Amino acid sequence: EVTLGDGEIQEADPDGWPYDDGRLAFLDYEDIIMERNPWTDPNFPPDARSLFINGKSHQMADDFPKKKKWELYTWERIDVTLPPGKKVHMFDSIEPEDVKMGNIKNCNFMASLSGLAERDVMAETNKSKPGKTIRDIFLTQKLNKAGCYAVNLNIDGIDRVVVIDDYVPVKVGKTGKMKLAFSRPNRGQ
Repeated sequence: EVTLGDGEIQEADPDGWPYDDGRLAFLDYEDIIMERNPWTDPNFPPDARSLFINGKSHQMADDFPKKKKWELYTWERIDVTLPPGKKVHMFDSIEPEDVKMGNIKNCNFMASLSGLAERDVMAETNKSKPGKTIRDIFLTQKLNKAGCYAVNLNIDGIDRVVVIDDYVPVKVGKTGKMKLAFSRPNRGQ
């Protein structure tokens, strides 16, 4: 048996995991990257449906009264969101202060990232290996033409490879410039 995040108990499938057929289905990220074509996650589309979840499925987003507010956000590939001349750096330097809450509203996730960032600082300054760091959860550590990245996350007590694209939600700010809509780093990582 597997207890899901909402407390539901599901029989464990010896050939798979409860989410294997849905948003966390296995994707061969290495093949996607080798094709070098811009990739978009088919299960987490770059539109309003992916900005919130009703507890069961992000596909039911049309039922939400706040949908109009969420439609103010657009999705862009991360490199499009940067000022001219600025480049994306995956692992320039990561510090706990770089993790900013933004509108993400998931303190546990953000605190976990901040804790992992603290370990990154320890590894850089002490030249020691203090345990898992943010770099360790990324299975792809170089930028690629496909915009496809894999991270190793622990979900409901099970280590899972989660494949993501490089689309991020953005919103035009008061100055008229596009800015990241949710969690933002302190120094542009």
